[in-house]
Amino acid sequence: MDKKEKESTTELSSANPAKPAGTLTLRNFTISRKKRVSGQALLEPCHKESQDYSLIQSKLRESRLDTRKEHGNTWLWKDIKLVHNEEFLREFSEKRSEMRQKGRHGMEMEERFCFLVASYEATTQVYQLGLRTERQDQYSLGKPSHGVYLYKHVDVALKHAASSTFSGKHLIIFKVFFGKVKKVTPSLDWNRTPDPMISFDCHVSKDAVSHRDSLSQQILGSSVFLFDYNENQELNKRPRQCLPYAVVSFDPVNSVTPPKSTSPPVSPSKLPTGLMHEHWN
Repeated sequence: MDKKEKESTTELSSANPAKPAGTLTLRNFTISRKKRVSGQALLEPCHKESQDYSLIQSKLRESRLDTRKEHGNTWLWKDIKLVHNEEFLREFSEKRSEMRQKGRHGMEMEERFCFLVASYEATTQVYQLGLRTERQDQYSLGKPSHGVYLYKHVDVALKHAASSTFSGKHLIIFKVFFGKVKKVTPSLDWNRTPDPMISFDCHVSKDAVSHRDSLSQQILGSSVFLFDYNENQELNKRPRQCLPYAVVSFDPVNSVTPPKSTSPPVSPSKLPTGLMHEHWN
């Protein structure tokens, strides 16, 4: 062996010194972490030990219109994922600051939770592109070209999905600021649908709703119509005060039967439906 080969062998030996039998190199057990790409929208697992998991479970229990115990286990909650979208989170914070500058305070600035049931495809669109105008066909509180609809009660959102022809298996949970609320009379006449005003942030029905009402009345009473004006006093295509927060997959434990009607039902042809998938780009 010549001199160069000996030097090479010596260097290799010193770089990788012999280890006693049974000794494991630490780097063999290094787990590579999944790197986030800046600006990328994605869903992340929500671990059962986390505060988010506890918060979501409590909201799923507390945000029901029908609080009777026998109706508490109608749905089986399965996988829970958190939405990670830096752009939406930044604009949500910006909108909160704007609303405070406009004099919104107290309950107007309380962070609330609202719900929407959607298919897998529509759910992907929502957490990547946001909940946008002109994607829903309800117009009882405002035209869909002006704002978006969400539900205050999780059980109403689920019963509505179960009673319609569209098959949604994902519940999207939103963090929402109601801001200044205008109570309006729901209209089934397109020409009489109330238009947004820049001095308000959302419309809700002026009529109180109960679990004893018909499903159609529950839908109208649980709906929230949210809209957002930009600095030019033009309506935004995606209201910034609606932040997609989590996605929960679910299955019905047993068949859900609509409650008995104690008020005149809305015409079935006028019932607000879920997301109209053919409208999603």
